Amino acid sequence: MVRETYSSDSDLQEKLNQLAEDIQKKYNINVWFVKILGKRLSYFAGETEIKLLPAKHKKLNEKFGIVSSEWGKLGEKQMECIVKLAKSILESYEKK
Repeated sequence: MVRETYSSDSDLQEKLNQLAEDIQKKYNINVWFVKILGKRLSYFAGETEIKLLPAKHKKLNEKFGIVSSEWGKLGEKQMECIVKLAKSILESYEKK
């Protein structure tokens, strides 16, 4: 089995859970992070009560994305800030 480039999935999960909590507190929206498995998305971290509303997925890299059904509550710059922060967390784990 091929080992992912992340130092520890549980460390990464913890960081992404914290980011999701911070986003919820600051912007009052729920997000969750998913692993991209071909055409499928698999829950990885973040909000655990996933609502069955139409959710929009934003690709962060080849392996991960961020999902929310509440992107409409944010402006474009706020969304870009969240995506940039999530990407930086993922990049820091890829380098370890």
